[in-house]
Amino acid sequence: MNYTAKLNGKELKLYESTILQPPYNHPDKMPFAVIVMDEPADLVLHSDIPIENVTIRPLRLQMDYHFDEHHIYIHLDKPLKFSVEINGTYRDNIAIFASSPREENLPVDTGKVLRFAAGETAQNIRITEDDTLLVLEKGVSVQGKLEIRDCSGVTVFLEEDSILHGKLLAENCTNLKICGFGAVCSERYERNNGDFTICMDTYPDFKYDLDKVAAAITPKTKMIIFN
Repeated sequence: MNYTAKLNGKELKLYESTILQPPYNHPDKMPFAVIVMDEPADLVLHSDIPIENVTIRPLRLQMDYHFDEHHIYIHLDKPLKFSVEINGTYRDNIAIFASSPREENLPVDTGKVLRFAAGETAQNIRITEDDTLLVLEKGVSVQGKLEIRDCSGVTVFLEEDSILHGKLLAENCTNLKICGFGAVCSERYERNNGDFTICMDTYPDFKYDLDKVAAAITPKTKMIIFN
């Protein structure tokens, strides 16, 4: 990994996502960080690769930053989601997903709880009952599909470092909430595997609040899902 990072002087954990570089047949790794902040913060990115120039996208954010040969200094007045590019190329980028702490609170217990504890693994979870709360605790790994069908009021909460290796499929659902700092990732599956080409499908089309989406990365990548 090219980067290390510090937030307000403290080491920041970085994750990696498998991506396909253009022309989309070359697997590569892209680092990203998840930040929870409730006040202005200073982010420092260290790059092993010498830095000649920096671009932060989306450009409309007009981020406050400066850099030297191996460091990028970014001041965050509020939580933002952005990517940092160096040396005028799409390679060696890093993504930052900052959110406010209120977004990581565990949803209200509905009384119908399906919980997987830290260290547990599971395969192919299916939810068909209204008002179910599914919690994947930190460290939980699920293989296959999480299917939510023909129900209302379901909440899926993925704690940080929990992961669904496969696909989340929601069909004919209303009032569906997907939250937390976990990940949905289909990169263990072949690209031409129709069941796992896209790691999140909703039917009919789901309405997303883009201001609350931590990341919407292209299919076949690890995706931090909704805060």
